[in-house]
Amino acid sequence: RVTRADDEIVSSMVGRGNVQVLKPIVDTEVQRAINALSIANPDVSQMVNNVVQLGNTGHFVEVIGKSKRQVKLAIDRIKEQSSALYNISAGVDGLVNDLLGQMARTGALSAEIVLRNDKKGVQEVVIVPVHTIRWLRDTKTSEVFPAQYLGSIKNRDTKDLTRDYIELSPQTYAFYRMDSIEGSMYPIPPVMAALGNLKIQMSMMKNISAITRKVGLVGFISILLKAPQMDAGETKSAYATRVQTYINEAANKLTANYNDGLFVGLQNQHEVTHTSLTADLRGLQDVVQINEEQIFSGLKSDPAMHGRTYSTTETYAGVVFDKLLAQLDTYKRLVKRFLEKVYKLDLMLCGINVNNVKVSFKAAKPLNDLLEQNARAARFTNLLNELKLGVISWEEFVRGLGRDEPFKSAPNFEALNPVKEKAEDPKKEDDGDDDEEDPKKKKDKKKKKNMLDKSCVNTETLFRGV
Repeated sequence: RVTRADDEIVSSMVGRGNVQVLKPIVDTEVQRAINALSIANPDVSQMVNNVVQLGNTGHFVEVIGKSKRQVKLAIDRIKEQSSALYNISAGVDGLVNDLLGQMARTGALSAEIVLRNDKKGVQEVVIVPVHTIRWLRDTKTSEVFPAQYLGSIKNRDTKDLTRDYIELSPQTYAFYRMDSIEGSMYPIPPVMAALGNLKIQMSMMKNISAITRKVGLVGFISILLKAPQMDAGETKSAYATRVQTYINEAANKLTANYNDGLFVGLQNQHEVTHTSLTADLRGLQDVVQINEEQIFSGLKSDPAMHGRTYSTTETYAGVVFDKLLAQLDTYKRLVKRFLEKVYKLDLMLCGINVNNVKVSFKAAKPLNDLLEQNARAARFTNLLNELKLGVISWEEFVRGLGRDEPFKSAPNFEALNPVKEKAEDPKKEDDGDDDEEDPKKKKDKKKKKNMLDKSCVNTETLFRGV
C-alpha cells in the first residue's frame, strides 16, 4: 500500500521534477463539512442511505475463458477473495456499500488495490478519502496523474513550505468521478447544490428549538397574582422584598401543579391566561416546505424518498422510483468497473489466464412486479417478431432485452416453435418401395444440423454469482 490514512503523517515527494497542482473545484474544508452533514443532517443522511440500500442489489461475476480448467481456477479464486478483499466490512458486499456511500457523499470513487508483498495476488482494497487526492500535471510531458496530498512541512532553515504528495499508480489506484465541469479532473459532490438551503434549514431548526425551549411546544401560560397588602410602618424596600418572595414561592408551587396537569388557586387571587404558539406560526410550515423542496432539488432526490408526502400519488411514486433507479445505474457502473479491475488484476498476478471477467448487478425489485413482467413479455414478443421479419439482427434483439451479449451465437427458432411429427396415415398402403431421400433436402438438413451444433458452442460461464 502506498496511500496513507487521513490522520497519518508521512513525508514523501513525487520524483518528477516540476509539477503543477490542479486546483480542486470544492475546497477541502467544504468536502469535510459535506461528510459531516451526511452523518448529522437527516435529509443528507437519508439520501446517502437510499443510494446504498437501493444500489447494492447484489452482483454476478461471469468468467469467460477457453479452458475449463482455467475458468474453474478463476472461479475458485474469486470465491476465496470475495470475503478476504475487504475484511473491515463483510468482504465484497461491504466494499460495494462503502463505495456507493463514498460516491453519494463526494461524487467520485477513490480506492486503492493493495498487493501482497510477493506480488502474487491482491491482499485487500482500501478506500482513499477523496479530499486527499490532487491531480498534478507534469510541466515537461503535460501528463496528468493523481497523487495523494499528505500536508505541508516547513523547512527549519528557509521557513519555506514543502508540500508532500504520493504519486498513485494507475494499475492499483482507481479514481472515477461521476460529474464535473469542463476541463476539471475533480468531482462535484451531489450535495453541493443543496448546501445553501441546508444552512437555512439549520437556522430555522435552531430558531424553532429556541422558541420551544422558552415557551413550550403548545404555547405559554401567564398567571397574575393579587399583590399582598402593605403592612403599617413597612418600608418600600421591605415591602418589595416580601412581594418578590411571595411571587417566587407561588411560581414554584404553580410549576409543580402544572407538571401534574393540575392547577389549584384561590378565586379572585389568580388571573390565568394561555397564549397559543401554533396560532402565530401558521405560515411556518409553508416556509419550511419551500426550503425543503429546494434541498431535495439540490440533492437530486425526491421528497417522497425522504418521507415527505406532498400530495404524492401512486403513479407519481412509481415515476420517482424509476427515476431513482436510473440514477443509481450511474453509481453501479463505476463500481462494476472497479470490481472488474480488482478481479482481473488478482487473477493475472496469480497466473490464471482468462479472456474476460464481467460484473453485472442484479436488477432492482420493481414496485409492481406483475406490471413489469407483463411489459417484459410484450417487449420480448415485439422484438422476436422483428427478428423473424429481419428488421433487427440477433445482437440487436439481445440488447433490446437488456443483455450485453447472447448466450448462444445464433437464435434457435425451433426451440420457440417446435415442429411436431405428423402421424403416419394408416390408410396409406405400403408399396414396398423405399424412395431415397432427395439429395437437395439431405444437403439442407445437414447444413441446418451443423448450424444448430455451432449455436450450442458457448464460452464458459460456470460461475454466476458471489
